[in-house]
Amino acid sequence: MPRLRRAKSALHLAAALSDLAGAWPLMRVTGALTDFADASLRAAVALGARVSIERGDFQAGAWDEARGPAPGMAMIAMGKMGAGELNYSSDIDFSVFFDVEALAEAGAREPRVAAVRFVAPVVRALEEVTEDGYVFRTDLRLRPDPGSTPVAVSLASAEHYYQTLGQKLGARGLYQGARRCWRS
Repeated sequence: MPRLRRAKSALHLAAALSDLAGAWPLMRVTGALTDFADASLRAAVALGARVSIERGDFQAGAWDEARGPAPGMAMIAMGKMGAGELNYSSDIDFSVFFDVEALAEAGAREPRVAAVRFVAPVVRALEEVTEDGYVFRTDLRLRPDPGSTPVAVSLASAEHYYQTLGQKLGARGLYQGARRCWRS
C-alpha cells in the first residue's frame, strides 16, 4: 500500500503537468485519475481477500484467478468514479454487494458477516493516512438505504430494494431525481 500512495502522488504530478501544459484534454486527465482509482480499489480488494482468509472468514484456496480475488463480492463505482470523472480531490463512491451462495461456496461460515468484515480492510487500505499520505477517501453511503443496511448488501436485498424503489418512483420520479442531481 505504500507504493500505491506514492504512485498516486506521481500520477497527480504527471496529470497536473500534462493538464497545465495543455498536453492532455480534460477527459484524459479525469480518465487517468479514475483508472488509477479503479486499480487502487482492485488492489485494496485483493488485500481484503487476503485478510479475510487470514482471519478465517474464508477458506484458503477458495479464490480463483477466473473470478478474481473475492468471488461473490461485487463493487459498483458510483458518482464521479462511476462516470469516469474523478478530479484531484475526489473521494471514491462505491457500493458493495455480495452473493450469499458464492460466499458459502468460498467457505464463508456466515456469508453476511464475512461480507461486512471484508469491507473494513478494503476501506482502511485506501483511507488510512500514513507518512505517504492516503490513497482515496471513500464513501459507501450510496448503497441501498444506507441508514438501515450494513456496508455490504446482499444481491437479493439490493434487487428487491431497486425494484421496489423503481415501482414507487415511476418514470416521473426518476426523471425528477436525475434533474435534481444534474442541477446540484
